Amino acid sequence: MHKINSIMMQYFHWYSPGDGTLWKQLAENAAELSKAGFTAVWLPPAYKGLGGEKEVGYGVNDLFDLGEFEQKGSIRTK
Repeated sequence: MHKINSIMMQYFHWYSPGDGTLWKQLAENAAELSKAGFTAVWLPPAYKGLGGEKEVGYGVNDLFDLGEFEQKGSIRTK
């Protein structure tokens, strides 16, 4: 039997900005996170939440809106 070791990091928090910088920051830090031993990152959902770009949880509004449509007061998703 093979043992699979996986280390996950939660890569967001309640006050993560809703301006798209989280995704750019992750891309810039991916190699460093891997080197530190992380094999997975937990990201917030990319779809439009009930709070639009200010949604801080998992309040689903539209599973298919990935920041393309004017809904809930914004186009961007958090």
